[in-house]
Amino acid sequence: MTKVLHLGKYYPPEPGGIEYVLKHLLEATGSRFDNYAIVADKGSGHREEKGAGGTVYRRKEAGTMFLTPILPGLASFLHGLRKRHGFDCIVLHAPNPMTSIALAISDMVAPLREKLVVFYHGDILVDAALHRLAYSLFRPIERRLLRKAVRIIATSPHQARFSGNLKRFEGKVEILPLMVPDDWGAGTPEETEEARSIRSGFGTPLVLFVGRLVAYKGLSSLISAVPEVPGASFLIVGDGPLEDDLKKQAVRLGVSDRVRFPGRVRNLKPYYMACDLLVLPSVSAVEMFGLVQLEAMSFGKPVVTSDLKTGVTYANVDGETGLTFPAGNSAKLSEALNRLLSDDRLRERMGRYAGERVKREFLSSVVGGKFIGMITELCGKGDPA
Repeated sequence: MTKVLHLGKYYPPEPGGIEYVLKHLLEATGSRFDNYAIVADKGSGHREEKGAGGTVYRRKEAGTMFLTPILPGLASFLHGLRKRHGFDCIVLHAPNPMTSIALAISDMVAPLREKLVVFYHGDILVDAALHRLAYSLFRPIERRLLRKAVRIIATSPHQARFSGNLKRFEGKVEILPLMVPDDWGAGTPEETEEARSIRSGFGTPLVLFVGRLVAYKGLSSLISAVPEVPGASFLIVGDGPLEDDLKKQAVRLGVSDRVRFPGRVRNLKPYYMACDLLVLPSVSAVEMFGLVQLEAMSFGKPVVTSDLKTGVTYANVDGETGLTFPAGNSAKLSEALNRLLSDDRLRERMGRYAGERVKREFLSSVVGGKFIGMITELCGKGDPA
């Protein structure tokens, strides 16, 4: 059986697109590959977890620097794991500077014989001078690993076209989008009842946002749009450093009674089931895809997203699965929201098409099957079918 080592960032229950992509990928391929993964963990110590998808090594972080987990001893642990298991393939989930450095060190000690695949989730985008300096020091390592890679996975054709790094290596770029589990769009009776409770408790029509409360998510433009969307309730699910500022903005605009912040929730399914649509108002290409779109679309919900030239507008086809608006433009955002909320037939049609699109292109069985075929072809083991 093909042995595959994934080098991730964090792992669920930590939130985030990279985190859930790794989980879904392990689960989708665990019956065909002998999977292992190394991830950072915010818990009290190192631990090893075995599941249906494979073995996950959680390495305790010693803090973060530039949003990157610091993992003392990672290079040594990774190198020992390589020697012990003799992997056929290593999948580096990038951007992930600390783990990339550890892999580069291990490669210098014992050059990679494993096939290296870089799952390229997005460019590192930095503004602050100190961040730019740090990235300039890391860039040679990143480029070295991209050169060594036999395949680089982009999550959308949009990303492959607009990423400066991927343009340099376009000959080995392959498109593999994000995914949701095959059964994600099916709710239990208990989840259905919770969805009814959410709708009755928060009011309808109901607009849902799910994600970290950070600047690039564009939540200030969303709250600015609320006064122009009369009668609708807004649920902002998630936590983050901007929560207090966003709540104060809602109070200043006189809409705090219609904008609620339930925080991070244990189970998102009832919220997707309860909403009339999902909104993703991100203002930066840091939002390389927006997995929450697929999660909502699985339940037949249309989405309203900014028009970023990333995987955001690959997942959400404007006029088919939802609507787009110019990033950061709260007036156009309110227009898009009002158009969908005021037209039941349009909303239902777009929601139906959204669900069909997920089934065709973004289920774990579909995307996982493509990944299995690619790795099997590269490693020359077994039948890719």
